[in-house]
Amino acid sequence: MTFSKGVGDVQYVRSKFKKFALADFTTATFLDILDLPPDAIMTRGYLGITQVFNSTGSDAMVIGDGTTGNRYLTSTSVQALGLIALVPTGVILTTKTLQKLGITWTSGGGTPTTGQGWLYVEYIVPGQGDEFYLLP
Repeated sequence: MTFSKGVGDVQYVRSKFKKFALADFTTATFLDILDLPPDAIMTRGYLGITQVFNSTGSDAMVIGDGTTGNRYLTSTSVQALGLIALVPTGVILTTKTLQKLGITWTSGGGTPTTGQGWLYVEYIVPGQGDEFYLLP
C-alpha cells in the first residue's frame, strides 16, 4: 500500500445490535445472530444480559463466528444482569460472503424459564472509505 502526503481516506465505524431470548436457543448450539460483511474487523462489542438465565446450574455463553465459536468471548456466566465486554481479536473475516457471528448458550440443567439480552458489535471494513479528501 502506498501512502500519499496530503491524501486522506476517512472511514466510519459501523455497528449492529440484536436482541435475543431464551426461546431462541437450543443448548450447546451456535445461534447465528448477526452477520458482518466480507473483510470486516470487529473493533468493539458487548453482551448485555437484561434478564438472567435461570437453569438449576450455571448457564454460560460463548460468542464467536462461523470459524471459531469462542473467538470473541470464552465461556461466561449469564446468571446475573450485566454488561460483558467482548474481546476484539483483530482478525479480518476474509470469507467472501457474509460472516456469521453467533452465541452458543449452554444450559446449566433443569428447565430454565427466563433469559434475555442483546449483542452489540462495532466493526470496520478496510478499503471502504466513507469520505475522501485532498490537502493542498
